[in-house]
Amino acid sequence: MDPVTAFGLVASIVQLIDTTTTVIKYLNDVEKAPKDQARLAQEATNLLPLLTSMRDTVKEAKTTDQCFSRICSLGSMNGPLDQLKEAMEDLAKKVQPETGFKKISKALLWTIDKKECNEILEKIERVKTLIVLTLQEANLYFSITISRIEV
Repeated sequence: MDPVTAFGLVASIVQLIDTTTTVIKYLNDVEKAPKDQARLAQEATNLLPLLTSMRDTVKEAKTTDQCFSRICSLGSMNGPLDQLKEAMEDLAKKVQPETGFKKISKALLWTIDKKECNEILEKIERVKTLIVLTLQEANLYFSITISRIEV
């Protein structure tokens, strides 16, 4: 994996972090939303540290590291990060604050049905699991590499 690809992956992760942060803000601003809103906000909030850790790992990793290609595979076209980014952008559009009369009606109504909410939650959970596993593998690789250097 070349450095340009790594830079692109970092940029994608940063954009996903920004979108997720925006979604969390919008979700927390919705008044009288059902439990689904709280679950979405909580899961998105739990996703942020993982994305940040992944971004930092990509920045620190060398393109020759064994774990690097596995990390980059998550950011491949139509890969897990792309799917999550699309879901978060769609969610952001649906919960984005409106102006004028639409603002009043949107604040009073939760416009996401249970099925759609569950699909988004499943995507978040699936990507979180993949990120955790990938980061564990990277940490194991780096700890073994460091222990070999110290010996």
